[in-house]
Amino acid sequence: MFLALAASTAQATEAETRDALYELSAKHCIYHSKATVQPAVQALTAETLQILPKRQIVFCPNPKLGSNLAVVWYGEHKSIVWNPEVQGAVELLAKKLDEMSRNDQFPPGVEPWYADGTQPKPGTNVPGFDYAIKFDWQDQRGWYDNE
Repeated sequence: MFLALAASTAQATEAETRDALYELSAKHCIYHSKATVQPAVQALTAETLQILPKRQIVFCPNPKLGSNLAVVWYGEHKSIVWNPEVQGAVELLAKKLDEMSRNDQFPPGVEPWYADGTQPKPGTNVPGFDYAIKFDWQDQRGWYDNE
């Protein structure tokens, strides 16, 4: 009986964490919609779900990344953006977040990836961070500096 209770508590916690990620995306992402965010949240492992809130990482869909870029990590802003129109972007997003979470290594710079997991050559133009994130500096004061 205790194991069943522990399992249901763990599931509730995971469900609550997923719900919190939906809300965070809705609050901070210009292109948020349940249809684009839900598959990404569902693709995340339980371990990654635990790390994202602790590290205050925001993730947002952004169809304006272009037809080639699937995922971009903006380290300075602790945000990861994916293009929901690129096939394989959700899976790559989950894979990259899992790798970073497992190693607890979130690069400080910008890290873009194509859907096949390769990175563009240095000097490739990558859309800026502000193309996907809503800014309310009074509301955000301390959010990104809280490390």
